Amino acid sequence: MAVIREPQGVDFVVEPHVLTDEDRRIVAEHIRAHKAKQTQEEKNYNRAFTDVIQSMSRLRDAERKWRVAGVAY
Repeated sequence: MAVIREPQGVDFVVEPHVLTDEDRRIVAEHIRAHKAKQTQEEKNYNRAFTDVIQSMSRLRDAERKWRVAGVAY
């Protein structure tokens, strides 16, 4: 179990929990409903944001490989 004290004055208690198939179905329904409510502008923003995050991740991976290759020489 973990206690997260942020934001100030609010305590969240997180207990380990394994998702059941029913839990996954409920979460998926909520995600589908949320996505259905999004405007095209919100969808475009989310897509662009995801692309930026993936690009940053690829850049970090490439940088890590470059450092390892430099050490190998």
